Amino acid sequence: MSTSRLMLGGLKSLLPARSKYSMRSSVVDARYGYALWLRHVLALSEEDISGPFASVVELGPGNSVATGVCVVLSGADSYTGIDVLDHLARDQAERVFEETVQLFQEKAPIPGNDSYPNLCPRPNSLSFPASALHAFAPHDEARTSHADTLRDDIARIVKGESAGKHLRYVSSWSPSSVPAGSVDLIFSQAVLEEIPHQSGDSSLRAAFATMKDWLRPGGVASHQIDLGMYGHTPWNIHWTWTDLTWKLVRGRRDNFVNREPLSTYLSLAESVGLEIVAVGITESKGVLDSALRSRFRRLSAMDRTASGAHLLLRRPVSS
Repeated sequence: MSTSRLMLGGLKSLLPARSKYSMRSSVVDARYGYALWLRHVLALSEEDISGPFASVVELGPGNSVATGVCVVLSGADSYTGIDVLDHLARDQAERVFEETVQLFQEKAPIPGNDSYPNLCPRPNSLSFPASALHAFAPHDEARTSHADTLRDDIARIVKGESAGKHLRYVSSWSPSSVPAGSVDLIFSQAVLEEIPHQSGDSSLRAAFATMKDWLRPGGVASHQIDLGMYGHTPWNIHWTWTDLTWKLVRGRRDNFVNREPLSTYLSLAESVGLEIVAVGITESKGVLDSALRSRFRRLSAMDRTASGAHLLLRRPVSS
């Protein structure tokens, strides 16, 4: 897509009668949610973070119940999906639920690059992570029990309700949507890069602060961040645009990248009191440094090559 077309989209978003973004589509994929969740489980286990995670929150669950079902089938007592807008495909929730349960029953391998070539974090093994999941629910009976109760939760969701015994969905969320100090694990996939970050008024910093408040002392967060310009090559082409061009492209879109480098996320996490446990970086060649705008030319070598990153964060036990 050309820069001029992007600018036109940004200008349309400034209109009073602008249409709201929606990611609803005819394809709602249970395997994607399964692949996503198990990748986060493995990323945590590789850092010896094994739970148990009784209470789990996902930022930006999108249109599928699959990740929430996966979380509960892994043994968590409760899952809360938090989104800015309600994208949930309730008419397909029962199908997605049954397909997700079947994947767990079969202990299916994690779908890999042939199915989802750009999905990160990338696991060292695509085998079903039985040992990593053991920390969530040491006995298979716990997962079986949760699966039975989940059917009632799915029925509630289909009817338009937002909460059952194990599953809860919240749109138009606020910091009070989740009780402070109640969450063991927060995770997200390609969500944080869509939260605005502006000088003096950073919704992104506020999001990190809210996550810290939600986490219990010792609780952890697992976030995969896409630092590139969606659908464009080179990945950092948006770092060559003037601030005016970027302002016109960004407009008031509900879901759009914020153009921030990796260091912004790391500094904001630390500024609110979260501990950085690990950072996994996806490196990619971008535009020549000479083509970057001055503030991006001044970035570190790490920032200039990091097209994506997986962050593991922890709320210190003493905080």
